[in-house]
Amino acid sequence: MSSFNVLASLSGNRFECSICLNFFTDPVTTPCGHNFCKTCLSEHWDRSDLCHCPMCNKRFQVRPEISTNLVIEEISVQIKKRKVEAPERTDLPWRVTCDVCAETKFKALKSCLVCLTSYCEDHLEPHQRVPSLARHKLIDPVENLEERICGKHERILELFCRDEQVCICLLCSETDHKHHQTVPVEEEGARQKENIESTMAKIKIMIENRNEKIKEFADASEMSKTKAQKEIDDGDRLFNALMRRVHEAQTKLKLNIDEKLRKSREKDEAMIDELQEEISVLRRRHCELEELSQSDDHLYLLLTLQSLRTISRAKNWSQIGVYSDLCIQSVRRVMTHLVSTFQAELEILTGKELTRMRRYKESVTFDPDTAGSCLVVTEDGRRLKYDKNASPYSPGLSDLFKRFDGPKIFGTEGFTSGRHYWEVKVGVKNNWDVGVAKESASRSEGAHMKKENGFFAIQKRGADYSAPHKDLHLCPRPRLLGVYLDYNEGRVSFYDVNRKMHIFSFTGENFTEPMFPYFYLFGWMKKPEALVIEWSLEALKQFVGK
Repeated sequence: MSSFNVLASLSGNRFECSICLNFFTDPVTTPCGHNFCKTCLSEHWDRSDLCHCPMCNKRFQVRPEISTNLVIEEISVQIKKRKVEAPERTDLPWRVTCDVCAETKFKALKSCLVCLTSYCEDHLEPHQRVPSLARHKLIDPVENLEERICGKHERILELFCRDEQVCICLLCSETDHKHHQTVPVEEEGARQKENIESTMAKIKIMIENRNEKIKEFADASEMSKTKAQKEIDDGDRLFNALMRRVHEAQTKLKLNIDEKLRKSREKDEAMIDELQEEISVLRRRHCELEELSQSDDHLYLLLTLQSLRTISRAKNWSQIGVYSDLCIQSVRRVMTHLVSTFQAELEILTGKELTRMRRYKESVTFDPDTAGSCLVVTEDGRRLKYDKNASPYSPGLSDLFKRFDGPKIFGTEGFTSGRHYWEVKVGVKNNWDVGVAKESASRSEGAHMKKENGFFAIQKRGADYSAPHKDLHLCPRPRLLGVYLDYNEGRVSFYDVNRKMHIFSFTGENFTEPMFPYFYLFGWMKKPEALVIEWSLEALKQFVGK
């Protein structure tokens, strides 16, 4: 047995000083047989009036003469040396320690797949010397050696099954994997190593892509803060301006009402004065007539009555109306003006909204494979026409679940995330639906257009426009519709693009499957109007370039 085997078999604390608790430095032995560092023992006795052993407290009459114990010193030096060579941390996953070392665990040099044990250099010596042990399979040190043993047969996993892509033992190759293609693990390992570089390159690209995406998210987050603050500031300015206008309108309304009240009072006072003057005149004449009625001078009576007949030409006050309600239209006129102001601001905001949404504009096309009866797709998928004489599509096997029964159709591409926008020219003399629908939406002709059936759209029937459970009063009639889908937010919005007006929105929806552009078209006219998807100029140029 090597010297290290002897050291390893001894308990490490036998060579530690009980005073400083470290390995001996210049060890000495007391008469009672206990060992200490020379410096530690000397300092202990220097601090005490009596000389006694720090371990057993045996008292010495005189201070003993002590000298270095060379044997213990040599052993301590060897242990210190091996301690330095031992790994600093044995808990690291890439560090494997010897399973045989008792106290101080030294770094393993090899692991034995037969013994299922890892050995340091000294404990590995029997595997290099004893013939029966020399036949054991040794590998570079690894942890969890039991994972390299077949759980069913408790044999070494030394083969690889390419059919099932698993490591197996020799007995497995003769039983469960008898007719499978098997190779030694070394051969498969060498083969797989050749793919590691390409895999590493792919992983590196994936890491770079994800780092770029992280940067993109971080930049977007910072930009979102800036843009959100700008929205708040713009909103504050807008609402402050609107509130100023409301306050101004309110002030003007009060001033207008006060002015009307002042003029009305002046008019009423003038009328009262005039009436009082007429009353005074009438009273005088009444007195004159009363005196005249008692006169016996008939000529005087006739001449006087002739002059008093002017009373019949006095103003007829019964035909002059008296009104206390001075402000029948005042508030409504002010409100109408405010609504016009708000409507103008709303139109500006909606225009900005549409401009921002056009950044997500899609080159949507009609999908002929989903087109129902009487629908004809032309102009490379951009134009949809209703033709009652159109030849019906002859469905293939895959069309049975895709094609609609009635005159409905999907867009070619569905969306599973993100923001998307497209514009559709619509007619005023035909019936149509425009919106989005779930991939699983019913294809039957009798399926009603409502979100419970997977449809999120607005429709025109005759002269009436509507959304699910809501009538839409659109005047003038829209000719160009904008459709905006925010999949993640669960929002579908519709706009009259020409008038820059929001029409209707579905909000707070939870989309969990692909959402497709959806259309319905029916025409009773001889030449029914078509639905036409508007592409951006860039998309048209790209399409022509193809």
